[in-house]
Amino acid sequence: MFFAAAFLLAAISLEARTWTRDDGKTFDAELLSATEKDVSLLLGNGRQITILLTKLSDSDREFVRKNGIHRAAAWPEKVPGPKIFRLKEERSRGKKSEVDATFVYVTNNFRFTSPIPLDDAAQEAIGKLYEGTLCAVRAMPLPFPRADKRSRNSKDKLSAQLALDMEAYYAAGGPKGSAGVFSYSLSKTGGKVRERDILRDRTLVPLSALGIDKAGKLVGNIPDSHVLAHEITHQLTCGVLANAIWANEGMSEYVAYTPYDGENFDFTEAFKRITAAGKRYDAAAWELPFTLEEFISFSQDEFYGKTGAALGKAHKNYTLAAMILAFFFHLDGERGVKNFEAFVRDLPKDPPRASRRLFGGRKDFLELEKDFVAAWEEKGIRIRFRD
Repeated sequence: MFFAAAFLLAAISLEARTWTRDDGKTFDAELLSATEKDVSLLLGNGRQITILLTKLSDSDREFVRKNGIHRAAAWPEKVPGPKIFRLKEERSRGKKSEVDATFVYVTNNFRFTSPIPLDDAAQEAIGKLYEGTLCAVRAMPLPFPRADKRSRNSKDKLSAQLALDMEAYYAAGGPKGSAGVFSYSLSKTGGKVRERDILRDRTLVPLSALGIDKAGKLVGNIPDSHVLAHEITHQLTCGVLANAIWANEGMSEYVAYTPYDGENFDFTEAFKRITAAGKRYDAAAWELPFTLEEFISFSQDEFYGKTGAALGKAHKNYTLAAMILAFFFHLDGERGVKNFEAFVRDLPKDPPRASRRLFGGRKDFLELEKDFVAAWEEKGIRIRFRD
């Protein structure tokens, strides 16, 4: 299974503090998010746990009441980029003079395999792209365990393969016409995709897409980081959003629209860019031959424009998916973020129930559709779904 092509997302945490269980035992952890019933905490070893509020002390429950539930629902405006992103050469396999030599580089969270050694500028560009995308994903108040994880040992790092050129990229499984791909295999097929069922995964990128020549030197700025950041986001959300193609692609599209000035990621500007993308289509293009409920239920083939009512309209589907996420994050108030957070939590276990979580007090999809249309019409985009 693979996702290829399009465009650049996890939970805001507080500093680590000491928690006390109802049996008197204490432990240190960061607060990731909270509901009215439980809290998600990040332990020092990188493991995430969920514990009932009733199992915590009175002072802990008061702390969660003041910081957890509301903080989990807040959407960030600006997010600092990575502080440490330089690659470190871990090892090489084979003699460096050999064509098939493999060079291995690591950052805090990723392991890169390259057929050639990379100069310092190339290493910095790659590290900033990968670790920067993780920063953007981690900052979102959404439960993505791979992005939330703060420490990874040498065997636990996320895999990234760098291909020498487009010929090598295609030979390694890169789809024709793409400039980057994320792929994974499962321990079982059929049914729902869950993170625990993922056996192997990787991003595959040709060096040319990173602005790196065959000598391993950076020859300019990265040509188009959108496509590559899109694939990295798939890797960070793998097993969580895979059961809803619109959310899977829409999330990567949303992050792709988030600009990074070397200091911060600007989610407010991302919303403006998504709005501009929607306005590039004329009114006729937004006369859609399906309902919002049908779009949210699209299969991969339908979403990619291979079959059904959206035949040949894949590019517009990416924009629409990003606009749906922007609606929840920017136009539907605090409940929009809470509703989407609940959707993400339920999606790996029960996709139909997860979709209902999007209503947020509304009766059905029709009411959600009406609110979505009205919100975007106020921004100057007139969308009409099929009656």
